[in-house]
Amino acid sequence: LNLAVKQYNAYTSFCASNPTAQCGSISTSTLASPKLAAPCFTAAGAPDPACLPTSVANPYWNAPPQPLFDPNAAYAVYSQFAGSRPLTGSSGSYLVPHVLALVLNYRHDRLNVTPSMQLQAGSVYGRPLDQPGIDPAAGCSALATGTLAGDPRYPYGSPGGRPYNAATCRASIAVPDPYTKQFDNFGAFRQPTKFAGNLQVSYDVSPRVKLSVLGVNVLTSCFGGSKVPWGVGGKAGCVYGSNAFTSNFYNPGDVIDPQFQYPYGPVFGSVFQSTSGGQANPFQAFFTMEFKL
Repeated sequence: LNLAVKQYNAYTSFCASNPTAQCGSISTSTLASPKLAAPCFTAAGAPDPACLPTSVANPYWNAPPQPLFDPNAAYAVYSQFAGSRPLTGSSGSYLVPHVLALVLNYRHDRLNVTPSMQLQAGSVYGRPLDQPGIDPAAGCSALATGTLAGDPRYPYGSPGGRPYNAATCRASIAVPDPYTKQFDNFGAFRQPTKFAGNLQVSYDVSPRVKLSVLGVNVLTSCFGGSKVPWGVGGKAGCVYGSNAFTSNFYNPGDVIDPQFQYPYGPVFGSVFQSTSGGQANPFQAFFTMEFKL
């Protein structure tokens, strides 16, 4: 994990002039040996300190270096930590710190009413290397038109060069989350709280016949959690995890599908490493008639 952070830091001007322990070196599968970063790179990936008009501006040059992760610190419990790209492992913790179950019962004569409620809260998600970014040292061609001014892929600007054409970039590196401006810690975000209410009603028609109706998920709700731009709210936004993220692999003016707009998103269905389905489960009713011989 820290090697990936150091590699990103190596692309910044800070590490180019202050090679500290926080800094690594640029190395990609296209390079036979490491090389130093520069404010611009040629289309072949060679450093260009002069930033010639045909070179591509380094989008990370003016960015602040990211801090390393303390190997002795405490982190949220995951079943498998992801420490490199491409990612494996889970993007959320399987632990639910707060679970409450309440079962009530009322009986009068032949009528029996049993409402129950379940609440779970406190689970977390997020991981540091979820976001891939273009690797200018692997080679990117410049856009035929357009300028760096106002290009959202260059939030920190650039001293020269031209914006890159994302379709020509040959490789990626791990980069910070563009929304939090940092490598998200394990458990950086909190999942919404889930609530479900059920109701069972039975009636003894006779000593030998009993009728029962069970309503499951009569009331369901998801609420709270971290306030994030990828939150969808309602009964669909109950569990969040890693998303297929566009990151900075796009060109200005491209229309990005909302599904790929954010590094995290809602997860649906039966979720691996989750205590329940990603969405609030639908209402179900069961009717039972019992006979005693």
